[in-house]
Amino acid sequence: MMSKNSFMPSKIIKLLIALISLVIFSFLFSQNSLALENSFVNIVNPVRGKDFWGLKEQEPLTAVKEQLRLIQENNFAATWLLRPDAIFDSQMVDYFKSFPADQELGLFLEVTPTWATQAKVDYHQDVLWHYANSAFLSGYTVEERKILIDDVFANFKKIFGYYPQSVGAWHIDAKSLEYMQKKYSLTGALICADQFLTDDYQLWGAWWGVPYYPSSYNTFIPAQSVKNKLNLVVFQWAARDLVNGYGGGGRESSFSVQANDYLGHQLTTNYFKKLVEVYLGENQNPFRQLTIGLENDYSWEKYGQEYRNQLRFIKEKSFQTVSMNKFSQWYQKQFPQLSPSMEIKGDNPLGSGKKAIWLMSVYGRLGILEENGEKKIIDWRLYNEKWAEPYLEVANQSRRLNLSLPAKIDTIRFPNQAKPLNENPGNLIQQKINLPFQTPRVVFLLMVTIFLIFLIISFKLNKWFGLLMFLGVGTQALTMIKSGLLSSFGMGFWGPNGHDGIWHLALINELMRNFPPQNPVFAQFNLLNYHWLFDLLVALINKITLIPTLNLYFQIFPIIFSGFLGILIYLFVKKWTKNNLASLLVVFFAYFGGSFGWIVTLLRGQGIGGESMFWANQSISFLINPPFALSLLLILFGFYLFLDYQKKPTKKLLLILSLIFGLVIGVKAYGGIIILSGLFLAAFWEWLINKKFQTTKVFLGTLLVSLIIFLPNNRGATSLFVFLPFWLPHTMVDFPDRLGWLRLSQARQAYLATGNWLKWLPAEGLILAIFFLGNLGVRILGLGKFFSWLKNWKKIDSFRIVFLGCLLTSGIIPLLWVQKGNPWNTVQFFYYFLVFFGLLAAWGIGEFLSTKRKCWKIFIVVLVILLTLPTTLGTLKHYLPYRAPARISFDELEGLAFLRDQPEGIVLTYPHDYKLRERAEAPKPLYTYETTAYVSAFSNKEIFLEDEMNLEIIGANWRPRRSLEEQFFTAHDEEWARNFLRENNIKYVYLTNDQKFEVGDYQIGLEKIFENGEIKIFKMKTNE
Repeated sequence: MMSKNSFMPSKIIKLLIALISLVIFSFLFSQNSLALENSFVNIVNPVRGKDFWGLKEQEPLTAVKEQLRLIQENNFAATWLLRPDAIFDSQMVDYFKSFPADQELGLFLEVTPTWATQAKVDYHQDVLWHYANSAFLSGYTVEERKILIDDVFANFKKIFGYYPQSVGAWHIDAKSLEYMQKKYSLTGALICADQFLTDDYQLWGAWWGVPYYPSSYNTFIPAQSVKNKLNLVVFQWAARDLVNGYGGGGRESSFSVQANDYLGHQLTTNYFKKLVEVYLGENQNPFRQLTIGLENDYSWEKYGQEYRNQLRFIKEKSFQTVSMNKFSQWYQKQFPQLSPSMEIKGDNPLGSGKKAIWLMSVYGRLGILEENGEKKIIDWRLYNEKWAEPYLEVANQSRRLNLSLPAKIDTIRFPNQAKPLNENPGNLIQQKINLPFQTPRVVFLLMVTIFLIFLIISFKLNKWFGLLMFLGVGTQALTMIKSGLLSSFGMGFWGPNGHDGIWHLALINELMRNFPPQNPVFAQFNLLNYHWLFDLLVALINKITLIPTLNLYFQIFPIIFSGFLGILIYLFVKKWTKNNLASLLVVFFAYFGGSFGWIVTLLRGQGIGGESMFWANQSISFLINPPFALSLLLILFGFYLFLDYQKKPTKKLLLILSLIFGLVIGVKAYGGIIILSGLFLAAFWEWLINKKFQTTKVFLGTLLVSLIIFLPNNRGATSLFVFLPFWLPHTMVDFPDRLGWLRLSQARQAYLATGNWLKWLPAEGLILAIFFLGNLGVRILGLGKFFSWLKNWKKIDSFRIVFLGCLLTSGIIPLLWVQKGNPWNTVQFFYYFLVFFGLLAAWGIGEFLSTKRKCWKIFIVVLVILLTLPTTLGTLKHYLPYRAPARISFDELEGLAFLRDQPEGIVLTYPHDYKLRERAEAPKPLYTYETTAYVSAFSNKEIFLEDEMNLEIIGANWRPRRSLEEQFFTAHDEEWARNFLRENNIKYVYLTNDQKFEVGDYQIGLEKIFENGEIKIFKMKTNE
C-alpha cells in the first residue's frame, strides 16, 4: 500500500501545469484584448443634400434613417458628414438636430450651388457637378476656399452649437486643412483611397488605406517633421483590395470594402470579410483601423442589405467602432510626434494564389507582389514632405484631379519597371530624397559670405558708403534672388525672370554642351545676333565650382554684380571728381535712381509705381539684365583705369583697356557700340585738337578685340536695326500701358498730317522733354554739369570726350533706331544713359553743395532722396510678395529633371498657346505665362522650337517651323507624322497633361517613358 506522501509529486506536477496553463491563457487573452483594443472601425456616412439629387424613388434622408436604425441596434458609434446643402435644408437640419449624442456630426466638403451661393462665391458650373474644378475646394482660389469654409463652419455652429471636428471629401487640399485645423481645431479628415482614374480623379501614391498625419504641403504625403505636420489625422475612404485594387482604371479601384464597389463585381459579404481581416487581423502594426460606410445617394433598396451584413460582421468580431473625432484623439495621444510605419499584407481574396504586401513609412511606400514563391516590387515611392500638391496655392482649373506622387517604380504606368525584391524592403522606404532642382545649402552660405565681404570693404572705405552698399545691394538683389527657389507652389519667377532669366539658363546649358553654341530653342541652327560672354562666364564658373547654373544666375551673380557696381562707381567717381559727396550720390543713383513715373501713378490714384512709365527700366531693375550689368561693370572698370592711362599711357594699361573695352561687345552688344563710339569720338578729338594718338591706340585695340569676338559668331547675321525716329517717345504717349497721353498723341499726329509745323514742333518738343525728364527723374540735374562742360569745351580732356561720346550715343541711338522683332528692345541703350547722367547729376550736386552750409546740404540731399526713392519702392513691391507671377510646379520639375537625365536629343514641345495666359491664375504655369525657353533650360536639351519672342528678336525665321509643329499636333496622317519626327531628328516629345497629338504614339514610333499627374514624355523608338 502506497503512503500518503507518494501522491505529492503528481499533485505538484498537476498544480504546475494548471499554473502554466493559466499564465498562457492570461497572456493570450491579454494579447487578444490588446489586439481588439487597438483595432478600430470608423463608420462614416457621407450625407448629401438635394443639390444634384438623382434618385427619384429615394429622398436624401431615406438611407440615413435606415443607417441610423442599424447603427443604434448594434450600439455602434458613427460619424455623419453632412454636405453643406444638407445643413441649408430645414427638413434635414431638424432631423440631425435631434441626433443621438454618441453620433458625431461633421461636414462633407463638396462644393455645390447652394453652398457657393450662401457664401457669395461664384460656383464653377459645368456639365457634370462632380468635375474636380467644381466640386472640390481646390478648384477655387485660396481666398475663396477660406470664405467657403468660414461660411459653412459658422452656419454649422449656429445650428448645432459647436464647430465640427471632422470633415471629408474625396479630396481636400492641405491649405484648406491647415486653415480648418488652426482656426477651428479640426482633428480628422476623410479622403479617398489610392485610385488611378476613377471619376477623373487621380489620387496616386499615398499610404495604402491607413491613417496618417499629413504634411502641410500635401494632404497625400505623411509629415516627416513636427514642424511641417498638420495636427490632424487623415482617414481613407474605400480601402482597396491589396492585390486587385492596384490598377489603372475604375474597375480595379472598385475592389474595395465599399458595398457599392464589390457588389458591382458580383462579390458578396465574404469578400468584405476577407478585406476586413487583412486590415484588422493579426499583424505587427501598433494599431489597426478601417473606414466603412455608405453614401446616402446610393439606392438603399439595392445596397441596404449589404450595409446591414457589414455591420453584422463587425458586431460578430467585436471590433471597436468609434467616431472619427474619438479615433483622432486616440491617435494623437498614442503618436504625438509622427505617424508610425505600417505594413498591410494579405492573400488575393479572389483566390489566384497571389499575395501582396504594402509597407509604409513617412519616407515612402513599397508595394510587393508575391507569386509562385517569387517577390517583385510593383510600386515604390519616396516622399519629401515639402513636395507641394499642385493645387495648394492655385485653383485647379481642370475638370480632372491629378494628384500623383513621384515614383521610382510604377507598374501601372510602366509594367516593365517591376523588379525582383533582392534586399531588405524596409530599407527601401527609409531613404530621403531631395526636391527636384533643390538649392544646395552652400548657396545660401555663399550668398551671405559674399554680401558680408562687400560690406566689410565698403565700411572700411567710408561708413556712409557702407550704409549705401548695405541698402543698395540688399534692395537691388531682391529683384533676382527669390526667382529659381522652391516654395509651396513650386519654383517661382518674379518679373522678367520668367522669360529673360529662363533664356539665359538655356543658353548657359547650351554653352556647356557646345562651343560655339547652337541655338538651344531652334535646334540645328547656329546662334546668331546674340552676345553670350556673360553666359559663358556662368558656364565656366559652374564647371569650376559645380554650383548649379540656376543658383549662379539667380542667387550668386546678382550679389556679386551689385556689390561691384557700388564699389567701382564709388572709386571711379571719387578718383575723377575728388568730391566725397558726389561719390556717395552717384552710388545712391546707381542703386536707387528712379523716374518720375510715380508722380503720374499717384495723380491717377494708382499709388506709387510707374518705373517704366516712360519706357526705361530704372536702377532697381538693372540686375534682371545680367549682360547689361556685367557690361556696365567692365565699362566702369575701364573708365577707372583710363584715368591712369590718361596721365601715364603705358603699354600694359593699353593692353588691359583694349581687352576690357573689347570684351564689352561680347557681353552686351549695345554696350560695345557705346564704348566704341565714345573711344572713336575721343580719338578723333584728341588728334584734331592735340595731334596725339593715345586714345586712338585704345580705340584700335578695343576695335580689334571686339571684331575678334563679334565676327566669328555672327557671320551671316543680318542687321537688326531699323531707322524709325522717335518711336520710343511717340509710343510712350500712344500706349495706354505707358504714359498714355492720348490727347497729346492725337494732337501731334493731327499737326503732322496737316503740315501744321508751328504746332507740330512744340508738341514734338514737349514729348521729347517728357521722355527725358520722366526717365531721368532727379538725375535731370546733371544738365548743369553737361552744359558747363560744353561751355568750356576747349578745356575738355580726352576722357571727358570718351564719357560724353558714350553719353550721347546711349541717348541718341534709342531715339532714332528700333530693333526688328521687338522695337522697344533698343531702350536698353538708354540704361547706360541713365547711369552716365546720374554721374553728372551727382557731380553737379556735389559741387553745388560743397560751398553750402550743412543745413542746406542736408535739406537738398534729403529732397533728392525723397524725389528719387518712390519709383524704387513702387517697383520693389512687385518682387516682395510670396506668390510669384509665374511658376513651374513640382510635377513639371520632376518631368524636366527626368528629361535632363536622358541621353542627348532634340525635344519637340507643344506650340505655345498665347491665350492660356489670360485663363491661368497666378502663379501661372510657365508654359502659359509666356513663350519661354524653360524646357531647354531645365532639361538641358535642344528644343525644336521654343521661346518665339527671343527668336523674333535675333531675327530667326521661326514661323515655318511653328506651322510644321501645329500640323504635327493636329495631323491624322500617321506616315506624315512619323516622317516629320524622323526628318527633323526629333528624339523626345514633351507634353503637359492638356496637350496631345491626334495620332497614336505607338503608330508613329513613339513610346512613353515618363508620366506623372502633369507631364508626359515620349521617346522615339531606336528602330524607327
